[in-house]
Amino acid sequence: MNFQNHFQNHQNLHSFGFALNNVLHIKQPVNFPPYLTSIEWHLTFHPYDDNDKNVFVLNLLAKSGSNDSNENNENNENILFCYDISSIVMYTKSLYSNEILRFGAKNIKIIEDGRGYRGYSMKAPRKTLVDNMIFGVNLYPFHLGATNIERSIRSKNVPKNLISDLINELKNPNQNQADVMFIIQGKRLYVKSSILILKSDHFKLMFNGNWKETKDQEEEDKESNIKYVIEITDFNYDTVLSMILFFYTEELVINEKESFIKYFNNLWNLFRLSDKYLLDDLKRVVKYHIFDRLNINNAAEMLFKYAWKWTDLKEHIIRFIVENIQYVRNSKGYKDILANYSDNPNFLKLNTEIFLRLYPEESFDFIN
Repeated sequence: MNFQNHFQNHQNLHSFGFALNNVLHIKQPVNFPPYLTSIEWHLTFHPYDDNDKNVFVLNLLAKSGSNDSNENNENNENILFCYDISSIVMYTKSLYSNEILRFGAKNIKIIEDGRGYRGYSMKAPRKTLVDNMIFGVNLYPFHLGATNIERSIRSKNVPKNLISDLINELKNPNQNQADVMFIIQGKRLYVKSSILILKSDHFKLMFNGNWKETKDQEEEDKESNIKYVIEITDFNYDTVLSMILFFYTEELVINEKESFIKYFNNLWNLFRLSDKYLLDDLKRVVKYHIFDRLNINNAAEMLFKYAWKWTDLKEHIIRFIVENIQYVRNSKGYKDILANYSDNPNFLKLNTEIFLRLYPEESFDFIN
């Protein structure tokens, strides 16, 4: 099989592609050579989809870039993506013209190949193929963290009955070894300080500092092991409960069956809480879930209502909007933001930033 490599690297972009001849006559999958960042990327062209012969498929698998076979075997089950689905753009380009088709988050889905390797897949009509073309990928990193993914992102969900049992235990003041009581919106949760110290530097400093043990608890608490009372007034009960459940299970437990608005409010509140209390593990996982749910319909709301407060979130979502501007600007979410722009004090600043990303060669003078 004859193909040529096309590589392009910038500070915030890895781009690679492969020129392939006689595309319309290919019957079997074509595995292109791996492309290395901190991850080994494997791009495969499937001339036909298994279920639809009028469609072709591009798969992009991520493998550990380590040369250590033992480390590779371990990382196969816990690979961290430095890229989420909205940071991937796959494209096809005619080799002899400027005709190019780009496929962003709307067209790409996350896959797993059965060996523990995760990746991305897109499908497109075969009628868009020509005989000589380039198949390529643009990667925009957002840096989730270290080289091993947090188990809470990849691990299997904790069974619902165990979550239910754990919540009941957290509500029980007489549970074994619980010595911390959280008070949130008049509700109480009882937690082991050893868990808080293990999972959070913030609570570790709190309990190892000059913490005054509570002496004036109600009768039910005097008979228990409660030593410390933490009253939280700036986050709701569900958010604090999700934080504590994460400490115990390393799973992000948020009720996705709630209304869309309530679910996203809980998700953003949890990110804000993890940021305030320096809970890096939880913050990375919540960020993953935010980006995993980013789409053309909610991108504007995410940016203008929430993400503008945090540089890493803002940068990622602006990049997504720029890459998908033709869809985002026609979405209901963006039109709602536009109709109520006065409710968003950063509306002009953020829109200007998006505009300058779209037209970087232009310069403008703004009147204060």
